[in-house]
Amino acid sequence: MGLFGAHGRCRGHDGTDALAPARKAQKHSKPAHAGFAICCIWAKPRPMTNTIAVLLGLFLVALLGFDYLQYDGANALFLSRKFVELIEWMAFWR
Repeated sequence: MGLFGAHGRCRGHDGTDALAPARKAQKHSKPAHAGFAICCIWAKPRPMTNTIAVLLGLFLVALLGFDYLQYDGANALFLSRKFVELIEWMAFWR
């Protein structure tokens, strides 16, 4: 992540130790988004595990299979064409 950790703060092993007292004081204070974190299901980021990756992959394969069986793949073809258009539109580096 470079020089800064989450929320732009200097990580513990980077930078000077002059910020150490400020970091200790921040541990006990509430973050600015504390009220939002109560109702947000993504408040605590969790790592992507193998189980989650496999379930997500199976879910996508099931959606593509359903689209193929029910709609002959028309929705997947439409979304893939729109995705190609989006990539071409976003190609600002050319």
